[in-house]
Amino acid sequence: MKKSTRLFELYKYLVDQKGPVSIQVLSEILDVSSRTIRYDLNEIEDLIQKYELKLTKKPNFGVLLEGEAEEQFKVFAEFNDFYNSRHFRSAKMRKYLILYRLFQKKEPILIFELADLLDVSSTTVSKDLDQVENWLTKKNLALIRRRNYGVQIEGAEIDIRHAMKSLLNESYETGNMIELLNKSNKKVDFKSRLEHGYDEEIKNLLGELNLEEIESVVKMAEKELGIRFTDSAFTGLIVHVAFAISRLLAEQDIKIDPERLKMIKKKNEFEIARKIGDLLEEKFPVEIPKDEIGFITIHLLGAKMREGKASSELKEDELEYLVKEMIRVVEKYFSTSFAGDQKLYSGLLVHLQAIVNRIIFNLPIQNPLLEDIKEKYGEVFEASKLAARLIQSEFYVEISEDEVGYLTIHFGAALERINFQKRKKAKVAIVCSSGVGTTNLLEVRLKNEFKAIEIVDSLSSLDLEDNEILKEIDFVISTIPLSLEAKDVIEVNPFLEENDIEKIKDYLQQRKMEYGIFNEEKQKVSSEQKPVDYESLLAENTGLEPEEIIELLRPFLDKERIPAALEKIRDYFAAEKMKREAGTGLKDRKKDLLKLFKRDQIKIIERAADWKEAIKEAGSLLLAKDLIEPRYIKRMIEIVEDKGPYIAIAPEICLAHAGIEDGVKESAISLLVIKKGIKLGHQFDPIKFIFVLAPIDKKSHMPALTDIMEFANNRKLMDDLLAAESEGAAYKLLQNNFNK
Repeated sequence: MKKSTRLFELYKYLVDQKGPVSIQVLSEILDVSSRTIRYDLNEIEDLIQKYELKLTKKPNFGVLLEGEAEEQFKVFAEFNDFYNSRHFRSAKMRKYLILYRLFQKKEPILIFELADLLDVSSTTVSKDLDQVENWLTKKNLALIRRRNYGVQIEGAEIDIRHAMKSLLNESYETGNMIELLNKSNKKVDFKSRLEHGYDEEIKNLLGELNLEEIESVVKMAEKELGIRFTDSAFTGLIVHVAFAISRLLAEQDIKIDPERLKMIKKKNEFEIARKIGDLLEEKFPVEIPKDEIGFITIHLLGAKMREGKASSELKEDELEYLVKEMIRVVEKYFSTSFAGDQKLYSGLLVHLQAIVNRIIFNLPIQNPLLEDIKEKYGEVFEASKLAARLIQSEFYVEISEDEVGYLTIHFGAALERINFQKRKKAKVAIVCSSGVGTTNLLEVRLKNEFKAIEIVDSLSSLDLEDNEILKEIDFVISTIPLSLEAKDVIEVNPFLEENDIEKIKDYLQQRKMEYGIFNEEKQKVSSEQKPVDYESLLAENTGLEPEEIIELLRPFLDKERIPAALEKIRDYFAAEKMKREAGTGLKDRKKDLLKLFKRDQIKIIERAADWKEAIKEAGSLLLAKDLIEPRYIKRMIEIVEDKGPYIAIAPEICLAHAGIEDGVKESAISLLVIKKGIKLGHQFDPIKFIFVLAPIDKKSHMPALTDIMEFANNRKLMDDLLAAESEGAAYKLLQNNFNK
């Protein structure tokens, strides 16, 4: 008999009785154990509490349902609806409920108890437990399943805490607990995306704690640290503290490696975490040990912030440099410029501090928006993955898609600010008089350089006259002089030289600027007034502050547009400053790349025995020139053995390196091209390009890494290298690409 049916039968039987009935009699009538009858009576008691009915249960008396017939009938009317909603039809929902119960219990739970809870057969529960086991395995936890013992979760307490947080994230609406916590504090019901009956499970998982008290403690931490957490990070910290208290009350505390705890204690955040611990001990009947203080510190370090600055393993100038290089990767991917976008720069800087801390302290993060981000901003996500490889190479770990998703939001917002996402690709026709080969070359070069261009067709100048395609395209790119009234024509060299690229970039930038900061309607100029040459004015008064320039231009501006004009001028100066800084270092940057990557630091082979031999071969190119010590090669292999194939940065490409202290004599890069490829045990297999990086410091090699990320996005260059007949020819290809 199904549980919902049994409950209905039990209720109907009690309604028909005029006097008390023993639990033993009820168990015999329904053919279940006395324990099951007690559980069922508790559920019926919950159901009838809003009616004027009373269920009396006393030892040596029995069970008696008391109340008017009208009230009893009301219960009959809603009984089926209520218990139908308690039936967990979805396997996914059953999986979550099982996980909630397992995390709440210290002792094993029997299969038949879960079957009773879910109102399904034991066979169905066994299948559900397979899914539960898969979920737990991904969280570094084990599910113990033994006959006559039951099921139980086993694993390190730190992994159990992370898994509990993941469960709440996955199963609750919008992926965060903001609404849940607000409503829990007000002691009202809250709506989960789970089916009816999960609310109590969520409350039990968090513990019967006063969450308002915990919230006040987290607000204190914000004030002490001089930062503001994002809403999700703020509520995440509240949940973490709630978990910590409930687990400590259950005598389940965290253990942190002594060496790691020693490192954590040096952080400024540790003192704030200690204060949090002291306040929690005042508010709750629990003692917070040093390891728990350390774990709270890790969460403070890894929390996402709206504003402020957290401590990080990288120095401030190193973080800034890394952010600039990540921006450069995405700029090159989209053939655009983020110069002057302070929101992007400052936002990434704050976010990167948290990412670094999460990496250092192995703190997982979940991005509830990930699938939406990948669907709506797929190309930005791919560009952000390339930028994230710079972080990956710095810390010997793979950056999760959840982290990449958050980076995508920053870059996506920056692209929106320059109207990139909303703007359709510029549709272009190519006119070339030198034959199919030259046309194909120009087309490939354009596709590699400009993601914002869609080539509609390639044709001759004769075909272009009165062609219907003129109605479809935005402009023409031609290798010969053309005169068209209908469309703009950009004349370029068939080999698309640097000045041609800049010419097209400038044209695209102009098309994006639909309105200026000034009046959209032309100002009426009297005979005494002359049009103002704004650019000349700015050029001649470079010492002026933005506010002074606004005063000069005030007569020509609408009053309500002055704040926007001021912001635009500030952005202009910020952009010009960044351009000057970038321009100053451009020549030196090119020289640095050539110093790092010399002609005799590339080798092409047909095949290698395995990835270890391949790394040895690539490293030997630097060892032969006394740029590294033998131990550097050994250390590169050890890191991969320890950390896994994190060195795979893109399909067919890996970037191997060790630390500055592992035997680097001079900064250098080598490249081994393996035509047949090797297996690294990664989704990017087969690996055909092995770069070895030997950095002398944490900054000077970054421009080279950025160009390697650009190389990873250039399929034609990769194919050309694989087809190269000699190392000299391959080096020339790379030299031309890096030195553009």
